[in-house]
Amino acid sequence: MTQFKAPAPDQRQARASKRKKNPHPKGVQSVENGSVLLEAIIGDRTAAPLNVLAKRSGMLPSTAHRYLASLIRANLVQQTPSGYYDLGEFALRLGLAALNRLDAVEVAAQEAEKLSKGLDQTTFVSVWGENGPTLIRWYSGSRPIFTNLTLGSVLPVLTSSTGRIFLSFLPRQATQKHVKQELQSADRPPLNLAEVEQYIGNVKSQGYAWIDGNVIPGLRAAAAPVFDAQGYLRVTITVLSTSAAIIKMPSDAIKALLVSAKESSARLGWSNRETS
Repeated sequence: MTQFKAPAPDQRQARASKRKKNPHPKGVQSVENGSVLLEAIIGDRTAAPLNVLAKRSGMLPSTAHRYLASLIRANLVQQTPSGYYDLGEFALRLGLAALNRLDAVEVAAQEAEKLSKGLDQTTFVSVWGENGPTLIRWYSGSRPIFTNLTLGSVLPVLTSSTGRIFLSFLPRQATQKHVKQELQSADRPPLNLAEVEQYIGNVKSQGYAWIDGNVIPGLRAAAAPVFDAQGYLRVTITVLSTSAAIIKMPSDAIKALLVSAKESSARLGWSNRETS
């Protein structure tokens, strides 16, 4: 008979809550138990020994070993020469197939729309286009915002929160032409190169960028990056408001923005590792 260690109280509560929320009919318990072990392997980001996986899964080592043997036969798990367990070829193929079915813009757009409703603020999604940061999705809050920004608008790299995200996380060769043009075309350059480097460092350390009326007087904005499975910046999510509260820390709006961006990145396969 299959025997499990009693999971910790918080684990039991989480599983009970999940069962209550799960709209699907009762399935095959062994498949669900196997998925718990797969989650344990994924969470470690590297091959792990049996005792570690058993502990994380709330199983006895002997029980975990039997499930792992079945997962190995299904090519979902492989055993390294050192005896540790890692994801197998079929698991990798499943992951890649799932990623190939995802559209980064649509994933970020769904999160941006939820964010707009949750904050009751305007949000938008941007991609890096031929001419720079390009606005491609717009979600309005109930509070009117008067702006000339529309779908297809190109935002500055140096003085918009959206632009600063692309400036900070895209390869330099992608943005250097735009930085040079903006510094040269402005009557009075908004930043010098030393300040540009300082902004890049700040954005990378904070994980977001914000501006206070730099592009359009009276409007504040905060933006965050959305990465794909390889850690490449795909899109940005931006919150736009007339309220100074969204950029005054601690800011609930920025916290919610970061959650939305991280959730989008996670759905695209990003593992939340440090991105340079």
